[in-house]
Amino acid sequence: MSAGPSAVVNPGPASYAGEEEAREQMDRQVTPKLLYITYSSHSGSTLLSLLLNTHPDIMAIGHMTGWPFPEDEEFRCSCGELIEDCPFYRSVMAAYEAAGLRFDPRDFGTDYKLSQNFRLNRYLIGSLPLVQSAAAERLRDRLLGLLPSTRAMIARTDRANLLFVETAQAYSGAKVIVDKSTRSHRVRFLKNVPGLELHAIHLIQDPRSVIYSDIAGRNWSAARGIENWLSRNRLIFHNLSGVQRKMTVFYEDLTDRTDQALAAIHRFVGLAPRPFPGDFKIGEHHVLGNEMRHGSSKIQKDVRWRSNLSAGDLAQIEGQAWAFAKRHGDHPLSGVIRHYLEA
Repeated sequence: MSAGPSAVVNPGPASYAGEEEAREQMDRQVTPKLLYITYSSHSGSTLLSLLLNTHPDIMAIGHMTGWPFPEDEEFRCSCGELIEDCPFYRSVMAAYEAAGLRFDPRDFGTDYKLSQNFRLNRYLIGSLPLVQSAAAERLRDRLLGLLPSTRAMIARTDRANLLFVETAQAYSGAKVIVDKSTRSHRVRFLKNVPGLELHAIHLIQDPRSVIYSDIAGRNWSAARGIENWLSRNRLIFHNLSGVQRKMTVFYEDLTDRTDQALAAIHRFVGLAPRPFPGDFKIGEHHVLGNEMRHGSSKIQKDVRWRSNLSAGDLAQIEGQAWAFAKRHGDHPLSGVIRHYLEA
């Protein structure tokens, strides 16, 4: 059985009583707050974004980096308007223009990139492949930080992220803005953006369900699917290691115990819990992402893997997962594997 969402929160140093505590409380109230959802593909991130958006003090954006739609596509915000006609994104465009920043619906300038070459950028700014050494990455980051051009690019991206969150708060009146991305290395930079308070969620779905989606949608083998699931989630845990405020959320808790799961997240970001109103499309929303944002407004749990995965695929998935847990018994991902496969 699922144990529900769990949080690992470091509230920081204790505050002092009196005027100093009052000033700190006021500072916390005005500091832009970003809730960042990171996940491996097919884990229910769009559902979580839409569910969170039903809280009056939360505005969920979806992909706060933009959406790479084709040149000939009339891409629409989840509000139904073309991006260039959406009132929210028009406000973002205006804020960017006033700040001298470039806004492109496909690239908001909020993603941390030092090169347009994906592989090179991964080595320069992402997590080092195969190594996953925090010490090695800190050394690389310090060396890159010595270059004026690199410092300027990161500072510009920091400014774009902060401006986007501030604009979203001003437009919606929300206290918390929600971003989601499979690019977990973003949290390593967002946690250091001056004036931004970062909270992070690691969203996880049963590997058998995720891999069934990979088999059906990408024509992957079960072996490739579980290898990717293990690699991506291990990388997410690695990138979250330096984040103070972080929480693990299981997709199945969102679908099976919706109010309890949402209440835990609401408290995690300092909000009073609100129950799910029954329709996650209620109210105004501007979520970028997959086609689910235009579909049904009811929770529909995906359990197709139970009847569609072959016995051989199940054996492959569970065998590789248990092998990882055996080799890395103390790793948090091993706890996730036990959570699903011992249920």
